[in-house]
Amino acid sequence: MLSGNSTSISANNKNTNINPQKAITGGFWSYLLSYKYASPDDNTEISGSIKDLSPEFGYDEAWYGKASTYSKLEMYEDALHSYDMALAINPVRTEAWYEKGSALDKLGKSEEAMECYQKALDIDPQSSNAWYGMASTSSDLGRAEEAIAYYDQLLKLNSTDSEALQGKSLALASLGRYDEAVACFNPLLELEPENVEALEGRAFALARSGRPEAALEDYDVIMKLDPTNSKALAEKASLLEELGRYDEAALTYGEILEITPENREIMYRQGKALEAMGDFEAAIACYDKILALDPKNIDAINNKGFALSKMEKYQEALATYDKALEYDPDNPAAWYFKGCANFAISSNNAALECFNKTVQLKPDCITAWYNKGYLANVLGDVNESINSYESALEIDPDSPSALYNKRFSHYRIKEYDEASVCKAKLDSLDPGFEAALQNRGTRIFIPQTYRGNLDYPLPLRWYGGEDNVSLNTSTNMTPVSQELNNTSSEPEEEYEETYESYTESGEEGYWYIPEPDEDQNNKSPENRGQKKENDADNWYVPEPDEI
Repeated sequence: MLSGNSTSISANNKNTNINPQKAITGGFWSYLLSYKYASPDDNTEISGSIKDLSPEFGYDEAWYGKASTYSKLEMYEDALHSYDMALAINPVRTEAWYEKGSALDKLGKSEEAMECYQKALDIDPQSSNAWYGMASTSSDLGRAEEAIAYYDQLLKLNSTDSEALQGKSLALASLGRYDEAVACFNPLLELEPENVEALEGRAFALARSGRPEAALEDYDVIMKLDPTNSKALAEKASLLEELGRYDEAALTYGEILEITPENREIMYRQGKALEAMGDFEAAIACYDKILALDPKNIDAINNKGFALSKMEKYQEALATYDKALEYDPDNPAAWYFKGCANFAISSNNAALECFNKTVQLKPDCITAWYNKGYLANVLGDVNESINSYESALEIDPDSPSALYNKRFSHYRIKEYDEASVCKAKLDSLDPGFEAALQNRGTRIFIPQTYRGNLDYPLPLRWYGGEDNVSLNTSTNMTPVSQELNNTSSEPEEEYEETYESYTESGEEGYWYIPEPDEDQNNKSPENRGQKKENDADNWYVPEPDEI
């Protein structure tokens, strides 16, 4: 094998008296490589027999041919040496500059490649190969704007250059210029209607430019041309999910699984589509398939637990989360959703323990801090409740829910100045927040959808329809709607009795705490008549059983 200046064994054993004219028609490069002319600085006399070659023959031709052969064999370092030899002899050989650039590209030396392409263009501004090299390398470097300009130069030379049209289209799509990308894909697909890569690119651009139905048509064309194209099927299924057509998405994921039956990612995505349809049992079947292949797949276990919770099978959900924690004791998602399941069965102490563990493992989880504060207040640990809300506010200082709840925790222990600070900030952020509660108070946060990274934001509003309520808040709340201002530090059963007494009296189970300046009838009997008007220092916040 050739390398650098060395020659092959067969070349070294060649008869150097061979006639050069015969060498041209057989073993030409091996014949030339049998000589010692190895570098531009080597002044060794060439054999007289070389002089018998045609006058049109240039010595750079041998090095260029050797370089091209190395490139075809993917021996790029050796190719670069030979290109350098050819260019030392003939520095204006355009194709040698271009091919040297291509070899450098293959070695990941993109900036050096660009210099070679530019050298080729300096010699021949009409070199389409060099323009294409500039364009494709710029695109690979993430310089899409430059790439588009180079593709435009190619299209000036030939408006039907399919490679240039495709490259420009993809560059436009990468910049989010989807309408322009579609306009560029269209003439390409007129030229090449069965170009699957172009169809995939146009489908993506159509979907992103707000034309999903046209995108779905392109995906259907792709599947007719390439029935086993699982990538296109996955993109189609994802688009169907975006459109809320979860049943079709689930079926499409099923088609992919016929092609790749052990594709766990697709099983997972099918499960999520089925969840979105409300078919939690079928979703669990998908997660079970994953677990049959990978029993320790924590994400699949947690998703199964979440689906069980949505079916109100809380004990099974808890057992599932415990299984996840056997494999990964420090998995914050398992602790978090176990806390939610414990809350659903009124195990507030257990729920609080889970949220405590969650914030230890993931201290930036604002909803875990919020839930911890909520439960601490319910269980009578008001100072811990305040501390938890302060941690939530460190993550989002402008959270209305955390400010509102922290304010009433301060009220409970008669820290009125601190409560007033919270109220003032809340009013400056959202003057209508309290009125939107409609005398019902806030709620604990129970997610409606599963997110393994727990990056849920707190709701901006809790009631009033889709426009006011965060989509992450469960619309299937647990029957025990626990509120902030239960002052009892007794076990959970006492809290449930309080809740029941409200529902029996026609209330909805929400506690409302009046403001200091509200109706005097809401004051406790022992304080009634003692408070002077505008005396904000001595007002009393009634307990739930006094309202």
